Amino acid sequence: MANKTNVKRNLTIVELALAGQTVREIADQVGLTYPRISQILNDKEYKDLLEQGHKRQILSLHHAIDKHDTLIDSEDEKVALGAVQLRYKTIGILPSHTQATYIQTLNIQSNIVIDAATSKAIDDMLEYKRSLLPSTVSPPTDTNVIDVDGVVVSEDRED
Repeated sequence: MANKTNVKRNLTIVELALAGQTVREIADQVGLTYPRISQILNDKEYKDLLEQGHKRQILSLHHAIDKHDTLIDSEDEKVALGAVQLRYKTIGILPSHTQATYIQTLNIQSNIVIDAATSKAIDDMLEYKRSLLPSTVSPPTDTNVIDVDGVVVSEDRED
């Protein structure tokens, strides 16, 4: 059986993993190698603790969503926009920098040809993003492309 110091350290590792830290972040914080952190998290005893923790997180998810919805409906536009950005990131709608750059390029350059399915997918994603905006944040107009920070990144141009 592991000594008390290792058990305490390993429980801290489980808590950090449940808090969403990566194996590398945990390794840096506790001073172990990331393969060792993976090994600890894959140990049956600690893996069971992780599973129990994830189940508790899932059961309390509706409370977190309610709190988050309150932030999205905030009168403070900065708070509302931050909450929208977090929602996008959490559910995978917020594109990575590379994806955002590609989408912006598609919107700016008229000489890029994309197939109808890709065009529809991009339009659907942008429409869905607009539908998630709270009433306190104005959705992008037809004449502007606005990034998730609320900054106009391009204006439609006449060809």
